[in-house]
Amino acid sequence: MVSAPELLAGTAWKELIAWCSESFRLILIDTPPVRPLADFELITAGCDGFLMIVRAYQTQRESLQQLAGQIDPKKLVGVVLNSTQTYTKNGYSNPYPHKG
Repeated sequence: MVSAPELLAGTAWKELIAWCSESFRLILIDTPPVRPLADFELITAGCDGFLMIVRAYQTQRESLQQLAGQIDPKKLVGVVLNSTQTYTKNGYSNPYPHKG
């Protein structure tokens, strides 16, 4: 059985990315959380851009700073903050977290 690092470091992964790049305009690769993922560098090496999804109130600031240090700034497309809380006031929903 082939391990994930062996698969991602091999020619099959590079060939898949090359084929997808020729066949599609946009390719999205959804991965498990990168924090415990040892293969993060292997996956992002073949990517043109990286979109970081951050769960509000669960992701530690230090973890984000450490991860940001591992990403080529030219490849960081953006950050999405999800799982935020909303509240209603006078029947209207406020998309920003309530602080108080």
